[in-house]
Amino acid sequence: MIGRNQALSGGNFPPSTVTITSPLYSVIQEQTDLKRAYALKRDQLYTQACDLFMQLAEKNNSVAQIELALMYFGGLGVSQDYEAALFYCKAATETGSTRAINLMGFLYELGLGVPQDYQEAMFFYRMAAEKGNIFAFNHIGMLHEHGFGVLQDYKEAMSCYKTAAQKGSTTAFTLMGMLYQRGLGVPQDFKEAMTCYKNAATSASAGAFNNMGVLHQLGFGVPQDFKKAVMLYRKAGELASTYALFNLALLYRHGLGVEQNEKESQECVNKAVALGDPGKPKSIEEFQQKIFAEALAYLEKEAYAAALTNLLLLAQTNHREAQFQLGLMYMKGLGVKQSDTNTVKYLTDADVGQHQKAAFMLGESYMARSFFRQDKAQALNWYRKASEAGDGDASYRIAELLMGANNKDDVIEIRRYLNLAIIQGHLTAKQTLIAWENSSNLNSSEEQVQIDLGRAYGLKKDQLYTQAFALLKQLAEKNNAEAQNALGVLYENGLGTQQDFEKAMMCYQLAAENGYVNSFNNIGALYQLGLGVLQDFVEAAKCYQKAAEKENVCALFNLALLFRYGLGVEPNEQVAEASVNKAVALGDPTDPKSIDEFLQGRLNTAIACLEEKSYSPALNQLLLLAQTNGSEAHFQLGLMYMKGLGVKQSDANTVKYLTKAYENNHPKSFHRQEKGLALSWYQKASEAGDADASYWLADRLIGTNQKNDADEIRRYLNLAISQGHPTAEQKLIEWENPRSRQFNFGSFSLKKIPGGLKGDGIDDERL
Repeated sequence: MIGRNQALSGGNFPPSTVTITSPLYSVIQEQTDLKRAYALKRDQLYTQACDLFMQLAEKNNSVAQIELALMYFGGLGVSQDYEAALFYCKAATETGSTRAINLMGFLYELGLGVPQDYQEAMFFYRMAAEKGNIFAFNHIGMLHEHGFGVLQDYKEAMSCYKTAAQKGSTTAFTLMGMLYQRGLGVPQDFKEAMTCYKNAATSASAGAFNNMGVLHQLGFGVPQDFKKAVMLYRKAGELASTYALFNLALLYRHGLGVEQNEKESQECVNKAVALGDPGKPKSIEEFQQKIFAEALAYLEKEAYAAALTNLLLLAQTNHREAQFQLGLMYMKGLGVKQSDTNTVKYLTDADVGQHQKAAFMLGESYMARSFFRQDKAQALNWYRKASEAGDGDASYRIAELLMGANNKDDVIEIRRYLNLAIIQGHLTAKQTLIAWENSSNLNSSEEQVQIDLGRAYGLKKDQLYTQAFALLKQLAEKNNAEAQNALGVLYENGLGTQQDFEKAMMCYQLAAENGYVNSFNNIGALYQLGLGVLQDFVEAAKCYQKAAEKENVCALFNLALLFRYGLGVEPNEQVAEASVNKAVALGDPTDPKSIDEFLQGRLNTAIACLEEKSYSPALNQLLLLAQTNGSEAHFQLGLMYMKGLGVKQSDANTVKYLTKAYENNHPKSFHRQEKGLALSWYQKASEAGDADASYWLADRLIGTNQKNDADEIRRYLNLAISQGHPTAEQKLIEWENPRSRQFNFGSFSLKKIPGGLKGDGIDDERL
């Protein structure tokens, strides 16, 4: 072999016969071959490109290895083979290629060639990010946005996207825009979203053009302009956006911004399907179902702003389910200002398409207003329509309205609708019919009413809630204000009936209208917590004031708390103290004598309810206490959300409330059990005397199987024993005895084996 200096000096060989094999020549040749391979790939000569990349990959060229991995991943010039993609990606990671490390994360994220493992994906993305790969920040953000392998955290996602954008990723602007558009982790801001999309569009982002089209179609942040939406969807479609092609197909089908043209609509669908992504829809119906499913998922998470966009797009194309959901949102004020007009508009549109529940909900809408605006006639019309369509709830509601009217001429109709509801499968119609038949001859005198109220309270005290509910309902329908208030309590806490804050509010309001002023205290609590109504501390203060004026002790303490903590009113300790003094002067010896005693009494009630597994009453008490920074309330709420006790299990709320408990120095709040366990929290908990935390730390170290951790394992197990852990001593004995020692090589393994694919960019539409 000719050395580098000899080759350069020419040696004794003729130029035509010299074989140059110097390192410099090899590098130049590799670069030349790489350029040729890229040119072949650009010209879609994939087989030839693949062959050349293969030759370079065998020479340990990391760039070629990555490109080869991508070609196996996409089936370009070779049969699609995720394991082969993984092989070449692994090879490239050994050279420290940040692209390869990022691609490994993607393979783990999607489970291609390896078992799907979001935590492994996050490991590789973070490694790539630490080494300066800007695209990795986008991936980390997306895992946080969707809660894959980590707690869902929109703020953290936005932070990652902003970092990527600052480092030069235009895709990050699209991802940021979507969070602004949907109001996730940031206040909803359509103008800011549009700015982000425009930044992304400078690099011809398909997702950015599509999303700008959506904003123009809906008139969010810009004047509504279907023609401009069409133009933007076309641009995105030219950049292979399946979503944009489907959006365009819908505009053609329904004649929005263009002449109605079914042929053009179908061509758009054909183009979208031809793009060949197996995860994308294959028809307009599949596309609409996908968008609707996303909307329902957002509604379930109470991300109403995000759901609204999808539903409005679908409603423009007469999607009945979307119209129905929009009607409910406007009826209940979920993410939108409550609007009777929009409620009726969307529910009526849905009913035109014979949506199963639209007519019933229209009846509910009118009934919700009937206490104050006398819309019972309208409600009855819609209930009857729903009843004829086979809706048992509607038949039952008609019977309820007729019973409430207390008209003897309605007896036959009441019986007919209750029997109809039974046939249609209503769960309590038969029980109601029996109770109504038995009570039709009740003495309606005031004396009898008081006897019945006493019976109802006795049933409630004995936790016979279903019977108490039935009796109170009868009395409430006879316009007894006290019964209406008591019925509201049962609805609010889900006792003897399904929990329904809106019905609770109706009962309280009706009781107040009928002179039961104490109901204003309950109305205030619902406003303070935002249950059945939009949260409104100002309105809560007004309601408490009305009840306080009638010497309601509980309302006086509630009012004092609002003034102490400045909730809905200006903070004023003097007014708070005056309210407490008045409550103490009015109260009997068993009533609290200070705000602290009042709060402790409320906490005791909540704890007692938790012990009885009456989670709904406990939840309301704890939420009120949490507003006053009660650490024990925060801690108990954290446990409820951790274990799903009376609430939907939520990692986000678990962390939210346990973190607040920690910040307020709760002694047990250090010990958090959410996904992605935070070591520092357990160490803090252990130092604070938490035996469970000490035990967990020892167990984690045992799981890593590191010999140099022996002293720490022994220390934490001994600490757990001294702190009273029930099984720590047995664990220590087993661990000290090598024959009985069982190491855990599971989820806490620190060993990270490279393995696993994604390109430098992100398909910003796979969201």
